[in-house]
Amino acid sequence: CNGGCDFAIAVLPEKMAVDDPRLQPMYEAIAQRTDRPMMGFTPLPAGDQAKDVRLQALAGSGYDAMLHIVGKSSRRVAFKRTQQGYEWLGEQEIFAGPRSFSTVDGRINEVITITFHLPPMEGPHGLHVSYAGEEQMLATKSVLSLEDVEPWLKKWGYK
Repeated sequence: CNGGCDFAIAVLPEKMAVDDPRLQPMYEAIAQRTDRPMMGFTPLPAGDQAKDVRLQALAGSGYDAMLHIVGKSSRRVAFKRTQQGYEWLGEQEIFAGPRSFSTVDGRINEVITITFHLPPMEGPHGLHVSYAGEEQMLATKSVLSLEDVEPWLKKWGYK
């Protein structure tokens, strides 16, 4: 951990730079536990590609820290603290599409969400792909795969 794991993580999300050295143990945990392309995730943004980076402690939630990164997409990455640093437990990446649609809360953009969780995270474990919007080719499928959404992510400029 090279001393990078000894900082206190704020209960309220603490804003920081994507290249803050205190995040290095988390980036190492991500690299150790993920095959990002196979899981459907895009590379983590570097430098000025990240518009907002926040780190938050969430005791009692099945994980110890949540890293929020907003760049071209938005993502949340969950970690468990270990004696060696951190262990990656899961990630969710949200891709906003170009079209909007009406909901009970007003108009929102269509989204594709890719989630991969390991135990002890709550919710479904493994890969889960979802879509919210009015694109019939995606909205009518009860179960989506990475192959189903890949053309849309390319069309929207994410891949």
